[in-house]
Amino acid sequence: MPWQDQTIDVAREIDPVTGELAHPIVVITVQRQAGKTVLSGSNSTHVCLTEPDASCWYTQQDRRHARDTLLKLAKRVRRSPFRPPFTKIRESNGSEAIEFPTGSAYAIFAPSDDALHSTSNRLVNIDEAWTFDQVRGDELLQAIVPTFATVDGQLWIFSAAGNYKSTWFKGLVDAGRLAAEAGATTGMAYLEWGIADDVDPADLAAVARAHPANGYTLRPRALADAAALMSPDEFARAYGNRWTGITTDRAIPAILWSLAADAVAVLPGRGQLALALDADIDGASAAIVGAWRDALGVGHVELFDVRPGVSWVPARLAELVRNLDPWAVWYDPKGPAGDVGDECLLTGLDLHPATFDDVTAAAPRFLRGLADRTTRYRPHPAMDTAAEAVIKREVGDRWLWGRRVEDALVAPIIAATLALWAYDHTPPPIRFKIR
Repeated sequence: MPWQDQTIDVAREIDPVTGELAHPIVVITVQRQAGKTVLSGSNSTHVCLTEPDASCWYTQQDRRHARDTLLKLAKRVRRSPFRPPFTKIRESNGSEAIEFPTGSAYAIFAPSDDALHSTSNRLVNIDEAWTFDQVRGDELLQAIVPTFATVDGQLWIFSAAGNYKSTWFKGLVDAGRLAAEAGATTGMAYLEWGIADDVDPADLAAVARAHPANGYTLRPRALADAAALMSPDEFARAYGNRWTGITTDRAIPAILWSLAADAVAVLPGRGQLALALDADIDGASAAIVGAWRDALGVGHVELFDVRPGVSWVPARLAELVRNLDPWAVWYDPKGPAGDVGDECLLTGLDLHPATFDDVTAAAPRFLRGLADRTTRYRPHPAMDTAAEAVIKREVGDRWLWGRRVEDALVAPIIAATLALWAYDHTPPPIRFKIR
């Protein structure tokens, strides 16, 4: 079907810079009965037939469902030119797999946090992702992603839309939509099919037109039969790929944040970066972040210091200025950092005050940079905490970073955002100095 061909074309794109797969993660959200499981099995079989010693894996909400799916694929293999003895099909419970003469194999695994440890994998498929909650989904990613460290591997995640419990997959969908809007060409590949927001799911003709299997494998009466048996919300979810009963308030999707981590970026020399300062409410903590762009124009941010309170900031900032000679240091005088920024000014540190326009333009640009992979950060626990806690706070028709709860410590993200904006909006000849 055309949607399957489009998915394959996108998933196999090569990054011209690295020569590796452009998309380490492929997220596909499509209606039920569209052929996503057939696509998964066919793609995995192709990899196993064309690449030597490739390890390909498949899972669903539990091992039993994954086993049933693998056995259905085994039946199709037996009817194909690749039937035994060309392939070896193992069906014994606990060792189910299809083995190929290339030395490659397609097998199943249980969706647990200890899955696939000590393996190097070419392809991993997670089907029915809407059934995983946040904890189980995060555990799966932590188990799977490290297995690609020595192999140019790829993770495919399939699902129809979910419900209020499907927070993990909803985060992936949000991240994918952001990446698509940003025009990202590497990182996550995101493909979505479904009815438009203004389509009434009771309009079966409209639902049929939006279903990618309509005219191919979808029976003409299938939608009418399903609509008669299912609740309206569940029908809209399953056959319109419309989310039901869920909202997410994480402004920076976890998967985008994870993909933007860069532990090997080289800090530039003196005079080649900008700094920014921010503080949390009531001076609970403060952060100083540096930002620069590399030769390819990719922005990098690094947390130089974060500590409780703010009394340490003037001395530490002066030290960083002497060592790094930044061409700009910015802060937001209208935010929680206003007081400590004034203290820095009194000690002779010449800080640049960000305006409301700066703050409300810097935040969406930073998020867009994460989505299109033009912004990276050096991993740090405080940065991770801030990325999880920060939200969008709307002010009129604009937005800026805010806090999910009053005592959330988000200064590292706000400082990083402002530092990269400072780097891009302060002319290089202007050098920061201590008066």
